[in-house]
Amino acid sequence: LCTLPMCTLSLDRAHAEEIISCDAAPQFGFGVVTLPCSQERSAAIGRLSEKRGDFVKLHRKPGDPAEKPRIGNPFVLDVAQSRFKQIISKRASWTAHSGVLEAHGLLLAVRYVAKTAGKHHTRVPILVDAKAVLGAATRGRSSAPALRGILRALAAEVVASNLLLR
Repeated sequence: LCTLPMCTLSLDRAHAEEIISCDAAPQFGFGVVTLPCSQERSAAIGRLSEKRGDFVKLHRKPGDPAEKPRIGNPFVLDVAQSRFKQIISKRASWTAHSGVLEAHGLLLAVRYVAKTAGKHHTRVPILVDAKAVLGAATRGRSSAPALRGILRALAAEVVASNLLLR
């Protein structure tokens, strides 16, 4: 708390020129992918975080499995899934609740962004499909003991690299 006045906060950060997506599952492990894009597209995706119920859909190819109905407004990202570049693919070495694994996947994505100094001080859109993790990361806290440590590590990475997650 004593050093808090020395921290500066910039509200005019540039948008990152990529979209990050993370996912985790007990059967497969962790995955982080990235899609290079313009700052305008990154900003459009980032604005969705301010609206409850909005979600991102990718371009569908003929023969793709049928989509499950969802509540909310879709934002169609007119990009095929094959355009995303795989950054992290790691098998889970422990068993845990899927929410804990999703939170750890988000932490891996943020650590990827924080490793590059050129990405510091930016607004980064990260696609997360777990509502519980999304809510906990947005608030920065959780009543679930299993998520607390992950959220603390996530907060440390965000503060150290001056990121604004969207």
